[in-house]
Amino acid sequence: MLVGVAINTIVPEKAFSYSSSVATLCVWNWGVIVACHFVYRRRVERGEAPASSFKLPLATPLCWATLAFLAAVTVLLAFDEGQRIALYALPIWVAVLLAGYYLSARRTPPTHPQTSGSALHPDNGHAALHP
Repeated sequence: MLVGVAINTIVPEKAFSYSSSVATLCVWNWGVIVACHFVYRRRVERGEAPASSFKLPLATPLCWATLAFLAAVTVLLAFDEGQRIALYALPIWVAVLLAGYYLSARRTPPTHPQTSGSALHPDNGHAALHP
């Protein structure tokens, strides 16, 4: 919230535009989720990860469609002068995400692949997730 106040103080006439374009930039987190889903599906196919009981029909084409949509959003941002700040901030955001990943990976001990059960299985101790 203090960042919003600072932006409003420095450039009040463009504060909303900057804030909305940076919020649009955060939609790219979905791109990371989709990429992780591709990795998960590949590991399931190789037998390295347990399969989920929650199957999405047409998962692979839908993931590709999601990535295509995100790419289209990025291209469209380039045409709107007020939203271009999101494109300028994209490399900074990616650097922050990568730095956070590598810092957390360094502090977290490696885990071994799960050999029995599934994190999505109702018997994993998360009864609140499965009424």
